[in-house]
Amino acid sequence: MSKQNSSSLIIGWRLEGRHVLIVGGNQIAANRVEFILDAKPRKVTLITPINKVSSDDIRRYITERVVTHKNSRFQKEHLVDETGVPVDLILSAVDDVNLSNEIASIAREMRIPINVAEIPQLCDFLFMPTYRDGLLQVAISTNGTGPQVARKLRQHIIESIPKNVSTAIDNVALIKQNLGAGNASALSKITDSIPLCELADLTHEDVDRLIAEHKNLELDSSDVSSLSSTTVGDLNENSTSSIKSNISFNDAYIDGGKRFVDGKTAVAHVAYALSSINFVYPATRSYYVGEVISHWSSRKVENAFGKVCNFIQMDTRSGATTAISGIASHVDS
Repeated sequence: MSKQNSSSLIIGWRLEGRHVLIVGGNQIAANRVEFILDAKPRKVTLITPINKVSSDDIRRYITERVVTHKNSRFQKEHLVDETGVPVDLILSAVDDVNLSNEIASIAREMRIPINVAEIPQLCDFLFMPTYRDGLLQVAISTNGTGPQVARKLRQHIIESIPKNVSTAIDNVALIKQNLGAGNASALSKITDSIPLCELADLTHEDVDRLIAEHKNLELDSSDVSSLSSTTVGDLNENSTSSIKSNISFNDAYIDGGKRFVDGKTAVAHVAYALSSINFVYPATRSYYVGEVISHWSSRKVENAFGKVCNFIQMDTRSGATTAISGIASHVDS
């Protein structure tokens, strides 16, 4: 088996206000022009002798003045605009290996990112088969080793994407906007449990309702002094049990004396009320249960046994495993 290429970092590069230089007159160069124009750069300069143009699309771009065309062979001076400012990005698509190496060498000398078509080892970044639908962009990369496979995967993904996914994206953006900046955790709590098809069907009224419900379900951190009784049970079963502790929830969802809270809050309540120590390992950045328990512990809220539950956050999987093993050993003894 041959040595594998190292993986690349896949990023989205904004080209607004950027100057992109493209070298070549073949169809690959034409595809690069189309790709770059979709990103709306400030300026696209095309370097190719007119008698070397082999693509009808390139001829059209030149005729329609979609690009700034320089009818000459590549020169180092082309990497600097008329004001002396270097270009921001270089795309080389020439049928000349020696010229490709020359362009790449000069680009690195001037510290300008470059992509050289069909020669991955000369590239600072790679072009990937991409699918776009409004704000949605999907890209597949094989790090330049299997572009045919990447194209097949792209088609497979396109066929599996729901037709109304753009509407779902717009609705999530609306929720994010209404929540305001710095509310990534709240956005996750609202949207994670909603299927993609339902996200697409949300109306403005639905968005307002979801945000209002989220705010009503948030922990009322200003009230931890009054004794409360929370009933935990399955609504489909008749069996319930009550736990008393100094934990207070927002009272917006009360019906017939019962408090209706989301599942994560219920789990946090039971874990805190019946435990002396809570180990929390945040497997994801949104560890809602841990946040709630940490809040109660820091406020010295007593659990069902009149004790303050200790909160310990584990930073590694091995630490979490050790904690579980230690507690289990203590129980066995």
